Amino acid sequence: MRNCHATECVFAVDETWVDNTGYKYVAGDLSVVIGPFAPRAAWQAKVEQALEQFRLSVAAFEIVERRPLAKPVETAEMIAVRVGGQMPIYELSIFWPIGDAMWVFRARGPHAVEQHCREAAQSFIETYQPVTEEEP
Repeated sequence: MRNCHATECVFAVDETWVDNTGYKYVAGDLSVVIGPFAPRAAWQAKVEQALEQFRLSVAAFEIVERRPLAKPVETAEMIAVRVGGQMPIYELSIFWPIGDAMWVFRARGPHAVEQHCREAAQSFIETYQPVTEEEP
């Protein structure tokens, strides 16, 4: 196993800029995406809206699990869903705050890789180390 280093640099930009920083990892049918999801004040409404939209429009949509997490930080939340239809998908998302944004770790793939999604998420939770800004 190797460690993946996800680091940021710090520089000033105009307030209108949107940060679309993200990381993507793929292992066969399993993909993991990590990046900013929404401002902290808006993320829960965005999640609820997405879940309701999927419930109404996607075949065999099921929330498998939803719970708060103590890791990677105290205010994290995990949501796992299954989607049926012609392209059955399992997706596990972990939301946690960094600064004024909520970030998401999302592992997904066909139903057959559900256990691998869970293992990737558990590895992320257990090995997460926040990057702290260092003074010059």
